Amino acid sequence: MTQAEYDAEAAQFEPPNKVAGKPLSDAQWAGMKRGVASERRRRGRPSKPKSEHVARVLVAMPRDLLRDADAVAKRTKVSRSELIADSLRLRLAAG
Repeated sequence: MTQAEYDAEAAQFEPPNKVAGKPLSDAQWAGMKRGVASERRRRGRPSKPKSEHVARVLVAMPRDLLRDADAVAKRTKVSRSELIADSLRLRLAAG
C-alpha cells in the first residue's frame, strides 16, 4: 500500500476540519488565555476570605480537662476548636 492509498483510506475515518467563522484576533486570543487560566485557578476547594484563615496549633492539656471541654462543646453544640477559641478570646479580653 502506498502512502497516498494509506492517506485516502485513513481520511474516511477522520473528522472534517471545517470550522465556521474567522480566526481570532490577538486581543481575543489573550482574553481566551486569561479565561482558561482563571478556570484552572477555580478548580478544587474554594478559597476562604482572609477573616476565616486559621492556623493549626498543637496544645497539650490534661486528659480530664479535655474530656470536660468535649462535654461542654457537645452540650453547647460547638466544636472543640470553637470552644477553645472562644475561651481564649474571653481570657485575652479580661486582660
